[in-house]
Amino acid sequence: MINYKLIEEELNLEAKKILLLIKEDYYKYMNEEKQKRIDILIESNIVVVNQGQSIFKDNTLAHGGRALKDGKIHFYPDVRKFESNDEAVNKCKKILLHECFHYFLQPDKVEHNVSELEDKMLHYYTEGLVEKESRIFHERHKDEIDFEEANYGFNINFVNLIQNRLNVGSKELIFGAENYLANILDFLQISINLKKEKMNYWKKLKKYHSSFQMICKVRYIIE
Repeated sequence: MINYKLIEEELNLEAKKILLLIKEDYYKYMNEEKQKRIDILIESNIVVVNQGQSIFKDNTLAHGGRALKDGKIHFYPDVRKFESNDEAVNKCKKILLHECFHYFLQPDKVEHNVSELEDKMLHYYTEGLVEKESRIFHERHKDEIDFEEANYGFNINFVNLIQNRLNVGSKELIFGAENYLANILDFLQISINLKKEKMNYWKKLKKYHSSFQMICKVRYIIE
């Protein structure tokens, strides 16, 4: 029998530990708004464990606060049919780091008129940047926290392309001002407005936006 309350308590304790480590490592890179944000998060219970199926059709085990617009990380242990509370806690802990980093990278806050393609690009980029920094962070703290790499290899490739072009590190992008997203959109718009033959690429990219693998294969278009 799964004890949802017990799992929620364990995950909130783990989240606080992760946030304290994030504060220790990155506080100096945060703007004032994000410094206030992390202090509030540390004092809050940010994890909710739900009974029943996920709100997503693919029965995702977890999602962040943007999905329900409540600022909470939600877990749905029933979708995996865990045999014990310990099994559920251990699996969910491995996802928690990635979700905690999302509190500091929120594409929905960018003040920019975005097209459908640009919006998908931003979310694709966000997942890559969060995953990249989560992996770097875990290397420093692997004796203290659990983490399981997500399947965001192509997202990270996309992040690396744009970071090289903007010449800025991932921690500065995550913890600095939100307006870096507008800079990325400006960069994407320049690419979108290239010659007609390159526009054909963007049409194909829009068709295959679910994977975005093409943007990592056809590098010359944005380099």
